[in-house]
Amino acid sequence: MNRKGDKDNTISKKEFDTFINTQFDLPDTDHDGTLDAAELGHLKAMLCAK
Repeated sequence: MNRKGDKDNTISKKEFDTFINTQFDLPDTDHDGTLDAAELGHLKAMLCAK
C-alpha cells in the first residue's frame, strides 16, 4: 500500500482509502459505483487469489 519511497513503515488513512477504492473499482466493470452478482464473483476470485 505504501508508495515507493514512503519510509515511515505506516499506512495513512489516505493510503488505505486509495487502496480500498482501487479494490472496489477493479471489479466494477460497468463503472456504475455498485457491484452486481457477477462483479462480486470477480471480487471474490481476486481476493481469494491473493
